[in-house]
Amino acid sequence: MADETLNQGVLHPDPGNAGRQWVTAMRWTVVERKKRRLPSGARRKKIPGRLILHVTVGQRTARGATTRLSGVAAVEKPRRPCTFFSLALAFCTQVRNGYGIYRLGDRQHLFLAAVNGQPAVMADSVDTPEGIQKKLALFL
Repeated sequence: MADETLNQGVLHPDPGNAGRQWVTAMRWTVVERKKRRLPSGARRKKIPGRLILHVTVGQRTARGATTRLSGVAAVEKPRRPCTFFSLALAFCTQVRNGYGIYRLGDRQHLFLAAVNGQPAVMADSVDTPEGIQKKLALFL
């Protein structure tokens, strides 16, 4: 995966646990069926001072078909060891079909959306209120 296709992930510390970081603004893509794998060295790019986070989630339908999504984000390496969690996946455990807009700061909002219990491909983004309204219009 080329560096320009990686999203800059946004880290949010967990107020209840110092060793936990919540990651937002991941880039979600649909995983194609059984592609041939590349060697491990060619598969993952390394960026100095950054950590590349990968997460894959899948769902099996009643007919046996599987849909899989993969999320990727580049974040700054933490100063001390911590565990990373995807806020989009946590949102999907609570909301099967729906969306949420959360205020992070004065000019930053977070847009999360779930479709059939999985993160929407176009959701999980941090933007200005105007940008979030555009994404919401596309989602609906």
